[in-house]
Amino acid sequence: MSQAQRPSRFAVILAFGLVYLFWGSTYLAIDIAVQSIPPALMCGLRFSIAGVVMLGACALTGHKIWYSARQIVLSAVVGILLLMGGNLTLSWAEVTVPSGLAALIVAITPLWFLVLDSLLRLPPDSHLARSCKDDVLVVTTSAASAERRKRLESLGVRIEVMERKDGRASLQGVVELLGREKYLSLMIEAGSKINWSVLESGVADKIFFYYAPKILGGLHSLPVAGGVGRRRRNDAIKVRNVRLHSVATDEFAVEAWLEKPL
Repeated sequence: MSQAQRPSRFAVILAFGLVYLFWGSTYLAIDIAVQSIPPALMCGLRFSIAGVVMLGACALTGHKIWYSARQIVLSAVVGILLLMGGNLTLSWAEVTVPSGLAALIVAITPLWFLVLDSLLRLPPDSHLARSCKDDVLVVTTSAASAERRKRLESLGVRIEVMERKDGRASLQGVVELLGREKYLSLMIEAGSKINWSVLESGVADKIFFYYAPKILGGLHSLPVAGGVGRRRRNDAIKVRNVRLHSVATDEFAVEAWLEKPL
């Protein structure tokens, strides 16, 4: 791109701000609309009006708006999958789910699948490995099998060796790696031991717990955070800015920021 074609700094900031404003406010607008308009009717009216406006803009600016039958069919397929499969189901969900929570769930669509596997036990014939499209990162240790590593890498799985002094995969190393590669957000959905390691290491900034009215119990049930834990209440990991999100009639989620030691 030549210097003459390069957009001004103001234009870039303005475009970025408009994306934040219109895209971000979509969830709130849907939440308000579905309180009085059925989701399907609301989506139909929304996109019909948008289509008329876009066709009018194309006509005024002289853009071609006549397409072949094949192009129309392809556009219809995209419209059905995106507008009905995506926006309609989102609108239907916001009848019961708060707009903030809906936006959060949509935003956590992963760019990478990150696996902590100290011994590299991930099977090469697993669905995660076979469906890899250069979007799976496995963090392991020097104890990993060289042969399995080679097989996984041949499938497009990225393997990184990062280990702590105790021989386990390093969470701190993972966070530093993602930071160097300009990733600003990491969602960790793990088991009891990993959850505790994340909390204890201090790499997490926020927690999001989902609660449903189902009690399993049992002497061998797993806590949300296993590991060594803290014996005294004064030593407990504390949170701040707690927010409750109503998910359904009997279900809710807790969002909070973790307090970091000084």
